[in-house]
Amino acid sequence: MAISELIARFAEVMGAEVSLYSELLALSEEKKDILVQSKVDELSELVKKEQVLLYKLNEWEKKRLVCVTELSALTGKPSSDIALRDFAEVGDETQRGHLDKLHDELARLLKEQMRLNDLNRKIIESRLEYIHFALEAVADTQNPSQTYGKNGYGQRGNSIIDKKI
Repeated sequence: MAISELIARFAEVMGAEVSLYSELLALSEEKKDILVQSKVDELSELVKKEQVLLYKLNEWEKKRLVCVTELSALTGKPSSDIALRDFAEVGDETQRGHLDKLHDELARLLKEQMRLNDLNRKIIESRLEYIHFALEAVADTQNPSQTYGKNGYGQRGNSIIDKKI
């Protein structure tokens, strides 16, 4: 197989992956809004969409690894050491420019994806802390205890708020 055909196939694979990562990023942005608004039903549907995209990405990743293996065989460089830049180095000027653009776009998408993942994680943690607080408050009302003393002043009943007796 000619190196130019291999690079063209690799560029096709990387283009498909960039497109899928772009879709995944859009879903992550949508997920942020859904998490903020606590729309559980919509979140479930969105997670299903993410799973479909991740499956597709996995399929394209297999094709990318085939290209890496083929370049490894042609160059003698170990597969584990081959990166996108290695394909650009053996390609012509046009292919190099196209692969450089794909590399830059992929780097941008992954950086933004990491930022959104971190933000969504923080939103989820915040929601869980609130739920934990609310559950503790409710559980505490089920177990009345004396807060101020044995005389009954300030004693808690089955209420979240202390009552004066």
